[in-house]
Amino acid sequence: MSDAIKNKNRISMVTLFAMFALPTLLALWLLGPGEDWMPARDTNNGTLIAPARPLPVDLALSSPAGESLPDRFLTGKWTLLYFQAAGCDELCMEVLHRIRQIRLAQGEETPRVQRLFVLASPDAMLPSAVSEAYPGLDVAVVTDATHGELLDLFVVDGVDPVSSDRVYMIDPLGNLMMYYEPTDEPNGILRDLRKLLKWSQIG
Repeated sequence: MSDAIKNKNRISMVTLFAMFALPTLLALWLLGPGEDWMPARDTNNGTLIAPARPLPVDLALSSPAGESLPDRFLTGKWTLLYFQAAGCDELCMEVLHRIRQIRLAQGEETPRVQRLFVLASPDAMLPSAVSEAYPGLDVAVVTDATHGELLDLFVVDGVDPVSSDRVYMIDPLGNLMMYYEPTDEPNGILRDLRKLLKWSQIG
């Protein structure tokens, strides 16, 4: 094998490592607990998923009307994703309000963040209260074909993503990297996201 080919292979391996490892390393550096040799800083408000989980870029997502969401929807932006089985109770409405306000609070960085509300029942319809209160919210319905595959991707520590009311953060490369419990403080989520937007050159 020639030196040129070897160098090309090394570059390819480094590029792949950067794509999948750097988002997690960035989050750990920015949001993780400080060590003795590092400057003191705030810890993250959510729970880091390390290593980050690459989500299938070709995962088909459909709206409640049966229309396909754009290809590679979970890439290119920071995504705050929230599941419900069907309908939207009081806590659900509160979470949707919270993630909308967190996104808007990013100011000029707001376009780099998107919200996705996923109804986990194939025959679920978007409640009118949600569409009226959050007209810009992206909504997807889990189909029979993708139900098991999609939900399994978001099971962390054996916890069901639908009943947990967790908010999941996906980086612009399509990696599931963090989640937040419904009891986590919104201001903490806002600060985490603001740090990631400030220091990340992706999305």
